[in-house]
Amino acid sequence: MTTKIYDKGMVIVGAGEAGTRAAIDLRNQGWKGLVTLIGEETMLPYEYPPLSKETLLSEDELSTKYKAVREKLTDYDINLVSNHKVTGINRDNKRVILDNFNEIPYERLLLA
Repeated sequence: MTTKIYDKGMVIVGAGEAGTRAAIDLRNQGWKGLVTLIGEETMLPYEYPPLSKETLLSEDELSTKYKAVREKLTDYDINLVSNHKVTGINRDNKRVILDNFNEIPYERLLLA
């Protein structure tokens, strides 16, 4: 079993709207350290309320939303770990454990 170790920083568990907004707000408020956003979803985060049936059926509109999110995460230097579930938190060693046994150390942790 190989364990990958990441750099410390702010780790946000939950890559939905709340977690994504928190990550972006951290940057807007001046957080200079690493920001890692972790989500189980295989797709990029998106805003749930604006999605209508028409949007979901239109690949163009949905891909535009995803492209905007991808660009924003890149612009704000936010690392996205998608398609992984957090299975444990080791508070003593300040690490979250993923379902693939990788561990991500944190300086600060937000459960969103």
